[in-house]
Amino acid sequence: MLASGSSGNACYVETEEARLLIDAGLSGEELIRRMEKTGIDPAKLDAIILTHEHIDHIRGAGPLARRFNLPVYINRLTLRRALKTLGNLSKPVVFHTGHPITLQGLCIETFTKCHDAADPVGLVVHADGARRCGRASP
Repeated sequence: MLASGSSGNACYVETEEARLLIDAGLSGEELIRRMEKTGIDPAKLDAIILTHEHIDHIRGAGPLARRFNLPVYINRLTLRRALKTLGNLSKPVVFHTGHPITLQGLCIETFTKCHDAADPVGLVVHADGARRCGRASP
């Protein structure tokens, strides 16, 4: 965990094949500082996944995506609500809640979560064959 709480949320996931940031709720500069402090090279990130549009989950996503040319995985309603904060994204990847995302050997199951947001998403990340990637149950 790079950050957790009302001031910002960000979770880093790494396998031999993948480097993923789930949410980016601190400033881009602060996220970079925290990654580097823990030995993570932010230039090697493969993607950012956003769970919902609240500022404490998306604050640094746009700056990081632009600086490192990263795809940002986001569902349609969250993208619509977050666009002003995110700014121009060169690689938005819109996913459908309830459908899995396959990324660099990771299977990321997505599911609807109760929260006061447009279409908040919970995630279950699997790697190394721990669980097959298939359609997530509704």
